[in-house]
Amino acid sequence: MTSADRTLHGGAARPGKADAAGNGGRSATPAPADAERIGFVSSLSRTLAAANGFILQQLARCGLQGIATSHGDILSKLFADGPVSMQELASAIGRDPSTVTSLVRKLAAAGYVETGKSAADRRVTEVRLTAAGRRLEGDFTRISAELQAVQMQGIDPQDLAVTCRTLRQMRDNFTEATEQEKR
Repeated sequence: MTSADRTLHGGAARPGKADAAGNGGRSATPAPADAERIGFVSSLSRTLAAANGFILQQLARCGLQGIATSHGDILSKLFADGPVSMQELASAIGRDPSTVTSLVRKLAAAGYVETGKSAADRRVTEVRLTAAGRRLEGDFTRISAELQAVQMQGIDPQDLAVTCRTLRQMRDNFTEATEQEKR
């Protein structure tokens, strides 16, 4: 297992397996603080998977079909602002326009949104909730409140604030590193 593998998978080299230095993995095992640091992205991934599992369970409990966790930001934006252009939607939720188009098509196939040309500018495609989509808002609000309640169990609000600042900085670091690679 290489150091990149350990970082990607959040673990240390397995004892008895040769690492890149050929030392059987013994000295490649990170100290506890290092293990926490390199396992952070992996831990975030597992936390997101657990949260998504909770959301899917709640959606099923409400009998909602055709909604994935990736639709949440789109629905939130539409509940808050009403019809928006595809471009505005992509920008607001921080997703690539092609990804948003795919997600919107799935919501449209399920009957929750529709697309059409803007009355103000026929070149612009808008997304709007259907009647069925508007009926989701109550369940969506309840599921969001339950998600927040479970998320905050045993968490001090000050600790959450520090975590959010840290995550924001990490995201900015990755964004900048990615942008530098493109140059």
